Amino acid sequence: MSFSMVNGITTIHLDAIGTLALALVLLLLGNYLRNHVSFLERFCIPAPVAGGFTFSFIHCILYMAGILCFEFDTAYQSPAMIAFFTCVGLATSVKGLKKGGKDIVVYYVLCCVLVTVQSILSIVLSFATGIEPIYGFLAGSTTMVGGHGNGGSFGQTITDMGYAAGLTVGMACATFGLVSGSLLGGPFANHLIKKFKLDPSRADTSFDEPVETLDGEVAEDHSNLNLMKHIAHIAVIMTIGGFIVAKISNLINGVTLPAYVGGMFLGVIVRNVNEKTKLIHFNQRTIDGMQDVFLAIFLSIAMMSLKLWQLIDLAIPLLIILFAQVAFIILFARFICFPLLGKTYDTAVMLAGMIGHGLGATPNAIANITSVTSKYGPSKKAMFIVPIIAAAFLDLYLLPAIVVTFNVAVNLMG
Repeated sequence: MSFSMVNGITTIHLDAIGTLALALVLLLLGNYLRNHVSFLERFCIPAPVAGGFTFSFIHCILYMAGILCFEFDTAYQSPAMIAFFTCVGLATSVKGLKKGGKDIVVYYVLCCVLVTVQSILSIVLSFATGIEPIYGFLAGSTTMVGGHGNGGSFGQTITDMGYAAGLTVGMACATFGLVSGSLLGGPFANHLIKKFKLDPSRADTSFDEPVETLDGEVAEDHSNLNLMKHIAHIAVIMTIGGFIVAKISNLINGVTLPAYVGGMFLGVIVRNVNEKTKLIHFNQRTIDGMQDVFLAIFLSIAMMSLKLWQLIDLAIPLLIILFAQVAFIILFARFICFPLLGKTYDTAVMLAGMIGHGLGATPNAIANITSVTSKYGPSKKAMFIVPIIAAAFLDLYLLPAIVVTFNVAVNLMG
């Protein structure tokens, strides 16, 4: 850590260790805020977002007042992001799709349509509002469905390309989606249930069987050696995946792939091959725990390093695009998804989840579903289909869609 005067402002420079230390402190602060501020808990605002954004807001005030500025070394941010998406890949099993049958296919296709329209809408409206397409891209499916993980990843890529507000815009859009997805999902389902007099007692009861664990074993191994093995597997997958992505990017001119793509898709391959061969013992709980830790570190660093003062000139155009995204998903869910999914109580609950992860993230979807079912009664169908699509399989379409939209936006920038 060091101090200097930059443009007349006292500046604190934190090295990589100092940046990580502050990120972890803010992560703990975020957990404290979630436990004591009902709004944050009610709308499922992640702890790193709560803590990191609080710091960024205070930092913005101090900077604009000419009092204090922070400079960070975010060397650990990218590895944490890649490790998180590698864990996502390792949690993706094609076996889960078989159980849902026709309903899961229809829901998946509708989610893919949602992603596609969100991507197109963001680029079209960027021209209508006069904002650079590369920033408009961040207000599309990248952050609406992709959440803070994709918003931070592509936002950082855009920042590295020379667009200073890239990371800030990405995280701001993701936060907007997170809050709006939580605010709207429950009330939307409540409206459908009352308007169409949907009967909770007729909910589908054929989705009671639990999904298989990662390797089909019941025993859980939480030893230090087991943890080290998982870290080693993830590190190897990240390394090989990064090598593959670099080679593909060199072979295909004009196409940019984010750093985490290789690890994520190689993780999917390893997971599903291992289900047949049983060469590696993977522990689902260990994978989930590591995924949560890596995401928390990545988000905490990303959120606390936001430079909110860079958003001033972009605020109005971004809000126009974001509110258009909200209006679209409500109309899409009401007039397209509701009829196609059967106009049942289960449908209403599923759509509460869709609005949650279609604007925010999987935890929002689960929170919306829980909110509705706690009032009206269980929907095993919604609780099975929505998480399995939102948490894993939708990424198999989302990522290519984001990459295509990203390269379209880059090309439009000239």
